[in-house]
Amino acid sequence: MRRQIGVGAAGIVALSILPVVGLIAPLLGGGLAGRHTDESPQRGAVAGAGAGAVASLVGLPLALAAGVAAAATAWPLAAAVFAGTVTLALYNTGLGALGGYAAHLLATTEPPETDGAVDRLREEYLADAVDEGEFERRLERALRDDSEGSETESPADATRPGDTETTGSRLSERL
Repeated sequence: MRRQIGVGAAGIVALSILPVVGLIAPLLGGGLAGRHTDESPQRGAVAGAGAGAVASLVGLPLALAAGVAAAATAWPLAAAVFAGTVTLALYNTGLGALGGYAAHLLATTEPPETDGAVDRLREEYLADAVDEGEFERRLERALRDDSEGSETESPADATRPGDTETTGSRLSERL
């Protein structure tokens, strides 16, 4: 996970110099880190938070120098620099964690498996192999069978008044 954190932190630092994009750089860098974790979305969040924390460390020497310079003039200014540094570190870490969690979750979510029956029916309809009425009837049946988990055609679908096809040929064409 160290490599993912390093890549995410480098992404945050690189993106933070861009106008406007710099505001969401921790989210994007954390997403980059969390996307490539192999475990759970929570591990993606940890990688993203780590990337945000490491990226915050990059700016720490600059913040320390600014704090020392501010302390030489007035302690309230030094306190403001310190508070800003802590706030920025929390912002980077929190947004990095959110990006890591979301990216890992999106990367591992698989679309539901389908048998492609609706896609085949759509292709037949577009190729003018079936008319609109037949398309609607077969689509309704395919969706109903899919929701019921049924593999056989019901007796009500086997014969309909006005159908010119035989039951056997319709069953062989069945989605």
